[in-house]
Amino acid sequence: MKKKFLPIMIGLGVLVGSASVIYSQSSVSPSLADKIKAGFDAIQASLNEQKTETDAPLLVEGEGIRIDAERFIFYKKNLEVIHSLQKGPMLTDIQIIDEMIKKELAVQYAKKLGFKVSPQEIDEVVRFERESLKNADSDSDFVKELMKNRIRITGMTEDEFWNSDLVRNHYEESLLIAKLASHIAEGKINGITNLNEFQNELLASSKNKLKINTAALR
Repeated sequence: MKKKFLPIMIGLGVLVGSASVIYSQSSVSPSLADKIKAGFDAIQASLNEQKTETDAPLLVEGEGIRIDAERFIFYKKNLEVIHSLQKGPMLTDIQIIDEMIKKELAVQYAKKLGFKVSPQEIDEVVRFERESLKNADSDSDFVKELMKNRIRITGMTEDEFWNSDLVRNHYEESLLIAKLASHIAEGKINGITNLNEFQNELLASSKNKLKINTAALR
């Protein structure tokens, strides 16, 4: 399978781009398929439960960032699926919140620098990644199984999913971050050449300006 499309694959929206995840679990046995299905069923149940709650407070607010409990739950439950399949390290709630904030800040900064993503760019990457997944060999069965279940819990058809705002917005953000990463790699921002290092600096300088309401998770 081509690695080019993995870093921003929408499959889980979290860790499908991890080479350790992809290549250590390429084949899918019936028991593994059942575990994946059960994991996504749990994600769907958690999201449905969250949607029944009214007037739920925001988890993170400030500096143009708004992260609600539903988004957090989706992110965390995806991590838990991967953890259950791979037995890899599990982030704490605070670490997850930090990762979500870092992504938001990176997107904001990319826009501040004037980077933009055209509808045509999004069309191209969606088409490329969809075709790459469709034409991938049997070593990619694990990713395909993840994608099948990711689409299933949305209630959309495959075409509806790939053309949805959910997917297009995700790719827009991913492409903005990719452009920012290239800019940073050239040392054009304070001599920093590592995206994660730059995001950590953004987080450190912004966190005291954010209202983080962990009570929203209870």
